[in-house]
Amino acid sequence: MAGTETGEPVPALNDMCITIAPLPGRMRPALQSIAREIERVKRHGFHENEVLRAKRSILAEFEEGYIEREQRPSESFAEEFVTLFLDDEPAPSIKDRARLAAMVLPAIPTSEISAVAHQYNFEKNVVVKISTPPLSFFNPLYTIWSFVAAIWHRVLPRPKLDLPDTSEVAKLMQSVANEELEQWPADEDDVDSRLRRQFDSCNEQRAWQNGEMTISPKRVVEAAGVPHPVRGANTSPFAETPSVPLGEEFILQNGLRIFLKRTDLFDDEIILRGRRWGGLSEHQSSGMLGQGPVSSEAQVCSMAAMMLGICGLSVESLQECLDGKRLEPNPPTLESYTTGLDASTSPADLEALLTLLHLLFVCPVEPSAKSRGRLSLVKLGLLAWRLGEDRDPQALFRRRVQKCITGDHPFTRLPSIWSILRLNFKKASAIFNERASSPRDWTFVIVGKLPADDVLLPLLKKYLGSVPNKEALQTNGSPAASSSLKASNERPDELAAREAVAPINVSFPQKSHKEEVHLQMIDPKGSTLVCFPIALKNVTDLAAPKSTEAELHDLFMVKFLIRMLETRLVEVLRFKRGQVYSVSVGDDFSLAPPQLGSRRTGTLSISFECDPAEADELVDTTNNELLDLRCGRSEFTNENITAAQQQERREFEETVLKNDFWASTILDLYFARCRLITGDVGSAMALWWRVHKEVLEGLTVESAGEALRVLLPEDAASVVVTMRPKRRWWEKKGTVKSQKSAKKED
Repeated sequence: MAGTETGEPVPALNDMCITIAPLPGRMRPALQSIAREIERVKRHGFHENEVLRAKRSILAEFEEGYIEREQRPSESFAEEFVTLFLDDEPAPSIKDRARLAAMVLPAIPTSEISAVAHQYNFEKNVVVKISTPPLSFFNPLYTIWSFVAAIWHRVLPRPKLDLPDTSEVAKLMQSVANEELEQWPADEDDVDSRLRRQFDSCNEQRAWQNGEMTISPKRVVEAAGVPHPVRGANTSPFAETPSVPLGEEFILQNGLRIFLKRTDLFDDEIILRGRRWGGLSEHQSSGMLGQGPVSSEAQVCSMAAMMLGICGLSVESLQECLDGKRLEPNPPTLESYTTGLDASTSPADLEALLTLLHLLFVCPVEPSAKSRGRLSLVKLGLLAWRLGEDRDPQALFRRRVQKCITGDHPFTRLPSIWSILRLNFKKASAIFNERASSPRDWTFVIVGKLPADDVLLPLLKKYLGSVPNKEALQTNGSPAASSSLKASNERPDELAAREAVAPINVSFPQKSHKEEVHLQMIDPKGSTLVCFPIALKNVTDLAAPKSTEAELHDLFMVKFLIRMLETRLVEVLRFKRGQVYSVSVGDDFSLAPPQLGSRRTGTLSISFECDPAEADELVDTTNNELLDLRCGRSEFTNENITAAQQQERREFEETVLKNDFWASTILDLYFARCRLITGDVGSAMALWWRVHKEVLEGLTVESAGEALRVLLPEDAASVVVTMRPKRRWWEKKGTVKSQKSAKKED
């Protein structure tokens, strides 16, 4: 790719900026809170521990850059050379930066850092920018909420409820100067040992072990033909290489399955991915008319749990524990059929990550222990998110697209405002806790710069192997009988767990449908999506082992067809007609039932942005191009095939040099249909790799055309959704007159 960019001839001023997003009706208290906290720092300063944590966080970033200094992408070097040449801006090496930071940061006293607050002077040289949606009948949810907030705070609602004028802002900012402000309370405990003390407090939960923790024999997983990734190697991932073990697999005492893959791709990165069967489809209501909507508690359980506090710690307390650590944990999230979690960490902070995972499983979220004020804040945060979805044009457009292509299936609906107001936190917390209650249901894949076995395995047994399954403890908390304990720790049958998942019966409209979405926007912008139903020809069947290879072949063929379609449409719509900047083509099989024997169905979507007045013309051009390809009037060329193959090779060569690729691909294969046929994740990976290579190298004009005709028959229905700016009534009236005059002229 290539591009150009222009910049300001004069370097921009460095500003000190504070940003806050208050709830409707709370703009004035929010502004006053900002001024109050800055005034508090001016008078009392920061605590030593606060500054120490901030320094450690900054130093951790420099340390990460230093460790991975030999694995830095070239783009960052190019940017530094440009600024060095044009602006004489120094470009020291990563090593020099890290050494300078380690030398300077610890020497900066707390008093100097606290003194920065004095530069926030609200009496001069300050700009306060306030923006909020207007109160109007076209924005009913925000308007109603603003009226409720006004009544709650005993003020009169007005059209500019959240927009104080300049004099009022100045008074709010300056009013805190005469307030009595106490110093911010110091930490009640040692933050560095907080996670350790929380772990030690859960000893009773680990009483189920009945002796020494065990681990299944470590099994070396072989994957024939799959190379070991090596950064900087000259060999292509498509070249024939000697067989190298894919990784190691074992099962802990509690049934948790772990796959380990050691790589040297990044010296300071470990990626963890986890998944289990069971997701949002389990929480659909049922009725006489079929499947109903997903419960609001299930849809927001992860967000609610994070705001309430997970791992037995509040949000702010957990954040303090993570300051200075190169650690990014994410809570379990519910997808359509599965629940997954992901995290990344530095090898130096691996034990902290394992401690958090342990606490996530053994410390359930308890909303009853939270104050009413805390619960109200969580509910207000969820309401703000939901109201934001109704104000975002792109979000509204996506929801209208989902409504059209699924026939307004209840599964795709967001929780209503009323359901969030009536949200049952006990039920939402119970759903979240159930997802993290049985480690035997989970599979973890850990990839990256892992420590040696004599260090890693004891950590895994200590933190992950000691997590009890919910069936391993009796209701009174005493250990269960040994036979029942053994049964409760056995992993469920893979096929039974897959078949037990509740399917989502979503069907594409039988007839073609076209809809226009008119939304209020400042800058006129048009987004168009053309969507088709697709289904794979082959289906994996346990009685026919070769069927899984055929289904994989179809999946990869769809991937390459999408790449070639995107290239062709970019060529037609952008380079020949010059009416769009880019075209995106993608597929989606996320709602296809996971059961064996079920045909994999999904959608193929084509999206582009253009002038709203040209959307219909471009949709016709897109449909005509697809029709020509399907009926044979036009074909993919050898140049198209070669370009797609080269692009895939280049992207794949870059992708396999990332830990995230290996973690995500291996975890996907654990839950893929092909693993049930091969019986082993290594054999599934070998099959995946071989089929990908065969489809890539065997792609021809004839095979691509035939696959397209099978995937998109000529009589296939389509859904076209176009986003246009909402016009006012006088603009509509003028358009109608112009159309009538045009008809008379014709």
